[in-house]
Amino acid sequence: MFSNLGEGDRLENLQRESWQLELLVTGFALAGMIGGAEEFFDWVSEKLRVLSGNEIQTQLAGSMLVGASFAYIITLVNFFFHVVLRCLWIGAIGSRSVMGRTIISRRKLASKFERFLRQRSGNFDAYIHRLDDAASLVFAFTFLLIIVTLSVIAVTLFFVLLALVLVGLNDTPWAVALLGVVISIIALFGIVYLVDFLTAGYLKRFRRFSYVYFPIYRLFGWVTFARVYRPLYYNLLNRRGGRRLVLMLVPYLAIALYLLTLEISPNKYLPQEYISEDQNSAFTLDPEHYEDSDPDELASGEIVIPSQVIRQSPLRVTVPLFQMYEKPISLLCPDLPEHYESSVHSGLFDTGEVGVYKAPDSLRSNRVTLTREVLECLSSGIELRLDEAPLPLDDILLTQSVGSAYHELVKFVPLDSLAPGLHQLTLRQMRVSDKDSIAVKEPRSEVHVPFYYAPG
Repeated sequence: MFSNLGEGDRLENLQRESWQLELLVTGFALAGMIGGAEEFFDWVSEKLRVLSGNEIQTQLAGSMLVGASFAYIITLVNFFFHVVLRCLWIGAIGSRSVMGRTIISRRKLASKFERFLRQRSGNFDAYIHRLDDAASLVFAFTFLLIIVTLSVIAVTLFFVLLALVLVGLNDTPWAVALLGVVISIIALFGIVYLVDFLTAGYLKRFRRFSYVYFPIYRLFGWVTFARVYRPLYYNLLNRRGGRRLVLMLVPYLAIALYLLTLEISPNKYLPQEYISEDQNSAFTLDPEHYEDSDPDELASGEIVIPSQVIRQSPLRVTVPLFQMYEKPISLLCPDLPEHYESSVHSGLFDTGEVGVYKAPDSLRSNRVTLTREVLECLSSGIELRLDEAPLPLDDILLTQSVGSAYHELVKFVPLDSLAPGLHQLTLRQMRVSDKDSIAVKEPRSEVHVPFYYAPG
């Protein structure tokens, strides 16, 4: 189509026709992101529940998921804003083609208003050009934000890999201290690079500082894949509007974060913590503890029963094995094999220990075997009580619900001798401390699940 045109002419034609591509890309992106938003945030919430431990890999993975959620919303808002601007531009062109140029003098206005309107809105063609420029800048700025998000993830992975390599080479205390110093210095360099990026390259103006800053700039340019976004970044800085967008990046993200955290409370005397906090669970019916609260979703509580009203015995009690139970298991059952080195792992490179927690009558050590001793270890971080009476855990079973990311312990509680009425099931989550080489268990928190027993 443009084969007979020169390079400059081809670019000008592409620029004139780019609004169609912008609308197509934005339209498809908006449709996909709006349609998949619920599934995406449900997936993120599920993964964040799984990543509840204190390992550095787990915390970094959780932080990256939170950052990805924030970037998802910001990108969605930017695309919507771009569509609004582009549609306003199309409407302005349509009005211009039908109504012609704007002539303020025909309105016979007072001189004060005529001067004001002639200055602010008299040139309708300039208004159309400004809308076109603004829409294109927002579109380019949106993709710059996406690339910056990917760069932040790349920097995070760089720090993780650096830490893992250095610790793998030597995990002695002095090596760990040296690792902390090295990462702190590189993190400081990263802050300098970020400040330079957010100030439109202000630090590059100082000649003496450039000798120190240039190696840092090259290092983080390589880590953040600057070859991808650097041409777009400096092209945006080429115009006043683009420079303003870059300088407004931090205030824009801060305002967006503030708006996203706004909440509407129907009653100022009823905080959400009444339902969400464990210490209030004895007096609340939290839907996340009852399977029938939402038939389309798995209950996500620390302890789950079938319903608020139980009509038959036995009562099926489910306790998901979250990552917070790993530390009690490691202290109380030090011989239990770890099948993965971390909660964040790859099936291709797993090097975890594969074996068996040997029961006295078991000689099969060549494959993973689930025994009663293993189940006792898995349940060592919890206690169950019914109306303050302790429940034995020597008959628990292990399962994994369809669609769930974690395994669960199942306990069947007979209710035949239980009187009809309101009762309370309690999950006591234990904290294990190592005192004088002796593992000591003590309660860390309690989760109460009230239910009404109505047999028949």
